[in-house]
Amino acid sequence: MVRLSALAAFCFAAATQVAAQAAQRVVVVTDPALVLDSYSAFWASLTDRGYELVFRSSTAAEPTLAEHDVLSFDHLVLFAPTSKSFPADLSPQSLFSYVARARNLLVVVSPDLSEYWRDLAREFDVEFDDRGNRVIDHFAYDTGLDDGTHSTLVVPLGATASPFVSAATRAGPPVLYRGAGHEVGKQPLLSSILRAGPTAYSYDVKDDALTEDAFVSGTSVGLVSAMQARNNARVTFAGSLDLFSDAFASAPVQSADGSSFPASGNTAFIKDLTSWTFQETGILRVSSASLSRAIDGKSLPLYRVRDELDYSIEVSTLSAGSWVPFPASDFQFEFTMLDPHLRLPLTVRPSPAASTSALLGARFRAPDRHGVFTLRVDYRRPGWTYLDEKLVVSVTPPRHDEYDRFIVGAWPYYAGAFSVSAATLVFAVLWALQ
Repeated sequence: MVRLSALAAFCFAAATQVAAQAAQRVVVVTDPALVLDSYSAFWASLTDRGYELVFRSSTAAEPTLAEHDVLSFDHLVLFAPTSKSFPADLSPQSLFSYVARARNLLVVVSPDLSEYWRDLAREFDVEFDDRGNRVIDHFAYDTGLDDGTHSTLVVPLGATASPFVSAATRAGPPVLYRGAGHEVGKQPLLSSILRAGPTAYSYDVKDDALTEDAFVSGTSVGLVSAMQARNNARVTFAGSLDLFSDAFASAPVQSADGSSFPASGNTAFIKDLTSWTFQETGILRVSSASLSRAIDGKSLPLYRVRDELDYSIEVSTLSAGSWVPFPASDFQFEFTMLDPHLRLPLTVRPSPAASTSALLGARFRAPDRHGVFTLRVDYRRPGWTYLDEKLVVSVTPPRHDEYDRFIVGAWPYYAGAFSVSAATLVFAVLWALQ
């Protein structure tokens, strides 16, 4: 019976996991004139990873994002850069509400983007250039696909950060990019994933020469940027539809600097980008956290001032659908009561070989102050889900029978008391003998 119950529980957990994976639904909103077959490789990469795609025109009212206040889709992809009006459930307020409910958003525009998208991007501190302007680079463009405007850029991926882009993709060929540029603001939750080269600038391709200052230039030109909200919802902005196209995915790279590659890195880059946006990568979790007394390893409801304490926490990350250890060296914790009394680093400790979590810890002495403390690990790094682990700890002074009977620092007072007593006794004896 026990085996049958265990087997039933295992089957239920497996079925729940499969159902959760199958429940990943993506609604794709497109311009009415967009040719979907031009992006067939992108759609196929999503379906191959278990996503269910539902296509919807920007002018259609259905399928709606939510029915009876229940969200119908897990992710939203917007491929409608030229559309100027949308149904009520795609209004900026609705999209903000969608993100506020911890759902993810991928916004792909083009140089012909409408003012609607520029206004939406401003809410996330992303400022796109004027309509019709492209990113131009006269030193890093593709000679095979370029139309003479030097706006088909060859962008290497070596400088992209993890976990947005994997190490294998960074070491691979560059990507081909033709589209709009944007400026990334100072919003602390915003990250620039892909930037143009130092010789690039954003301008109107119809002008033969610069007649005024460019909107943005150099490495300040953002091509792909993303924001992770405080609820860990992710919003990604890309300024190029061609970046996702079949033509760019299969095209060889022939850069103006003489370098060439048999195929571009667009396919690998887009896979990494959507994996991060849809929360397949860059996910952290805390498996357990504990505080104990260092002398005996016991976890107590109350600790004494100046006790030697040991804190440990287990952290893992999601990789290829499985949880693996995340042995980062930049973790720290705070021992606070209103203000931090201690702020110390957490070091990686040995953990079992089969463990799916990395063990980090630190040993410290409780401050000489009693009260209710909060032991907090607040880990916020670009691209990684935020961790905010808290543990409330009570620190009390010693009980009346726990104080030291003899204090080393009080020996001068002890000596003074004994010397006065001895002198008094000697004086009394001498007085009595007279």
